[in-house]
Amino acid sequence: MLRQTLRSLAANKRRFLATAVAVVLGVAFMSGTLILTNTLQASYDGLFEDINRETDAYVRSDRNVNGTRGRIDAATLDIVAAVPGVRAATPIIEGYAQVVGPDGKAIEPAGGSPALGTAWIGDADLNPYRIVTGEAPMTDDEIVVDRHTADVTGFMPGDVITVLTQIGSSEFRLAGITAFGDADSPAGATVIGFTLTAAQQHLAEPGRIDAIAVAAADGISQDDLRNRIAAAANGVEVLTGKAIIAENQDDVREGISFITTFLLAFAAIALFVGAFIIHNTFSIVVAQRTKELALLRSLGAGRGQIMSSVIGEAVGVGIVASLVGVVAGVGVAEGLQALFGTLGLDFAGSTVLSTASLLVPFLLGVTVCLASSIMPGRKATTVAPIAAMRDVALDQVGSSTRRAATGAIMTVAGGTAVIAGLATETIAAIGVGALAVMCGVRVLGPIIAGPVARVLGWPAARFRGVTGRLATDNAVRNPRRTAATASALMVGVTLVGFATIVAASSKQAIDGAIDDAITADLVVNAGRFSPGVTPAAADAIAAIPGVSAVSAVRYGPAEVDGVTTPVVAYDPTTIGALVDLGVAEGSMTQLGFDGIAVQSETASDNGWVIGDRIRVEFPAEASELTIVALFDEKLVSGRYIVGLDRFSAGSPIDLDQQVLVRLDDANAADSRAAVEEAVASYPTVRVMDREEFNNEQSSQIDQFLMLVQALLGLAIVIALIGIANTLGLSIHERTRELGLLRAVGMSRRQLRATVRWEAVIIATFGTLVGLALGVVFGTAAVSALGSTGIERVVLPTEALLLIAGLGALAGIAAATMPARRAGRLDVLAAISAG
Repeated sequence: MLRQTLRSLAANKRRFLATAVAVVLGVAFMSGTLILTNTLQASYDGLFEDINRETDAYVRSDRNVNGTRGRIDAATLDIVAAVPGVRAATPIIEGYAQVVGPDGKAIEPAGGSPALGTAWIGDADLNPYRIVTGEAPMTDDEIVVDRHTADVTGFMPGDVITVLTQIGSSEFRLAGITAFGDADSPAGATVIGFTLTAAQQHLAEPGRIDAIAVAAADGISQDDLRNRIAAAANGVEVLTGKAIIAENQDDVREGISFITTFLLAFAAIALFVGAFIIHNTFSIVVAQRTKELALLRSLGAGRGQIMSSVIGEAVGVGIVASLVGVVAGVGVAEGLQALFGTLGLDFAGSTVLSTASLLVPFLLGVTVCLASSIMPGRKATTVAPIAAMRDVALDQVGSSTRRAATGAIMTVAGGTAVIAGLATETIAAIGVGALAVMCGVRVLGPIIAGPVARVLGWPAARFRGVTGRLATDNAVRNPRRTAATASALMVGVTLVGFATIVAASSKQAIDGAIDDAITADLVVNAGRFSPGVTPAAADAIAAIPGVSAVSAVRYGPAEVDGVTTPVVAYDPTTIGALVDLGVAEGSMTQLGFDGIAVQSETASDNGWVIGDRIRVEFPAEASELTIVALFDEKLVSGRYIVGLDRFSAGSPIDLDQQVLVRLDDANAADSRAAVEEAVASYPTVRVMDREEFNNEQSSQIDQFLMLVQALLGLAIVIALIGIANTLGLSIHERTRELGLLRAVGMSRRQLRATVRWEAVIIATFGTLVGLALGVVFGTAAVSALGSTGIERVVLPTEALLLIAGLGALAGIAAATMPARRAGRLDVLAAISAG
């Protein structure tokens, strides 16, 4: 039987080609993602080890809120330097600093990394950066920049360049160009190095620093040094050099984990869709080999041997395809590396091939093939020896009571989980229920495929004559195969439809919230890659004639009653003229320094009322704040609002994310021009009216949706390969029938049209079922997001109709090769085929 299995694989390798391609694509995407992750992690693991090799202790604030830390007194540096066993101690300062290029535009960092400013460290052993051209900054009007930024801008030492910081726009002389270890910049960030005094002025505040890096004297261990410093300095956290290296490495690992999980999810979807194709292929092949399997049974082969043969074929295909996929994954990773390199995200070292990144995708690909062949294998064991006497024995089963019951139970169970998720606003429950419903619909597919295909094929049968009727009959007469083929496309379209509805609903909610809540005439936005704009901008705008009200807007993390959450800050004296938050109780003007406003539902959930005091932990300090107002708005301002003075005291970052501006109606046009002139020296800043601000927020959702749809495109491509494969196998199965049709007068063109129309019916079936499920799941997800402010389901009719149309067109594309193959059949050879 082993020899028979190998011969069958060799003889029918063309039948399994699409199955192999589906596995290759899914495994390559997964392997490439894992290899890229390992390479990136290893690159920065080694980099952090190198640059912190001489750091024996690290001193910083003991206050940390969601990764944002407070600063420490600069006097701590003298205390640490005086500790016995300290060879060197140097201050660390980091903050926002962005280079303005020769064209007047701010240089954006790569991959969402920060625009970073630092205090230059004089001790070479403790400095993670090294000079590659020029020299270190010696005076407060000199800086150094990273090599990537210098390459992008063309700046050379001696040039005068403009830099944006929290105090505004300033000019500096470029003293030198740096590298971060062996990389041009850390993780694609733009980096500017200042003198210590200039760093305190432009990045932090006088008398404050972010941390202290310490080197030990000879013979002093890191643990001993940490303990000595901790005993001498109060109110700080002291780590060993090994601990800060491990923390930096963990931070990188956590930072890339989202990307890894995001990409792996789409690889898993691709393999999931591939499983439908694999199952369908083996089902068709087993049906086509009925006579062969029956002959084997007649010659004495047992059921177990037949089962082993079918599964052996699947494992053989899985092994070969997964090996090719893993090799292709290395190429995918290399390509992504090169892409990131063009964006400024450097990888130190070569590609890292770990056992997990190669073995896990390989085993998963083989497992998917194995699991997908079990049901067809069991079907093969039911072939009776008597079937060898028949001319053909194709699978014509379209429905059964057991299938109907199983599919109904799965669908009802999934629907129940979705309803439970709606009741509790639990997205995870909705996701699990949605998966169960899709599986249930897949089981029920053969029951509904025949009638639905008949309806979908009616226009072709009515208006395309014999080609349309034959295409419809072919899709109807084997509903199991039609349903299985359409199911792969159904999954991809379901996810695309789901994402489209959630995105459209989110856009509508944000548009409505901005229209209803923001009453300001202008929004001065800091920019995509900028953490904010200097408070001086708001002061300059407030002084413009024709501007009646101004409020900066700031966002940042805090712990409210022990829970980490974003907090928004406004100017209490002007907020009423700029934002309508739907104040239900109290007054926003009472925020002051010790007040806080709470979203009404949040207050109700916690049992809070006006006058209650709640503990709020900011990165720099903790306070007991009094609830002075309750408001109903959900999207624009989050759940908690404080005054600007309170936020500034608690946050180490002194930057405004936005500035809201109210204009006098009489001079609105002139006043806007004056506002734009006031912020002209900040190239990251954009002045927008409400409509423009709305469009900008919507465009961000559109960009994310396009990324999701592009990644889901892999699953849809695999589904279309499945349609082409099914049609190809169907043509092989119907060779004699097609030959007879040609013999009685059907032209090659008509034969090709028949195959194409059959593909359109199958693709339309999968697309429409997918759209229906996408609408149901998208509606459920949006309904569960009601507490976030996304309260209304929006069905983007044009987008959904476009998806349906593209599904039908995709069917035509998938049928191109099978149709050409059908048209090239030799009439006499086809008639004589057995």
